Amino acid sequence: MMSLRKFAAVAVLTLAVSVTAEAQGGGMGGGRGGNMAEMQQRQREMMFAGITLDEAQTKKVDSIQAATRTKQQEMMQAARGGGGDRQAMMAQVQEMRTAERAAIRELLTKEQQELFDKNVANMPAMGGRGRPPAPR
Repeated sequence: MMSLRKFAAVAVLTLAVSVTAEAQGGGMGGGRGGNMAEMQQRQREMMFAGITLDEAQTKKVDSIQAATRTKQQEMMQAARGGGGDRQAMMAQVQEMRTAERAAIRELLTKEQQELFDKNVANMPAMGGRGRPPAPR
């Protein structure tokens, strides 16, 4: 039987390794971690950084993003069944994302659109790679 001291040492070591791995970009999402909903929330925060939406805009954005999320979930579900062409699937996701952003952009004022365009241009590309955020 493992002594309490050994158990504590193993627990501390395990925690240290997992925290270090996460800090160095390990874990799901290249250090960003989390599930799909968390990832989408981070993307939303990046898209709307510095932009205040009114209540009507917020409801419409929520609706647009929910519709996109549903389409993506359906596509992922279909892909799980038969494997599918990964490149084609990635292209479809990109098309959905582009259409979503275009629909959202139409809801914004001219000033909001300018900031939205800058925010989107500074967002990392799919897979966690891409341009770093612009210096502030």
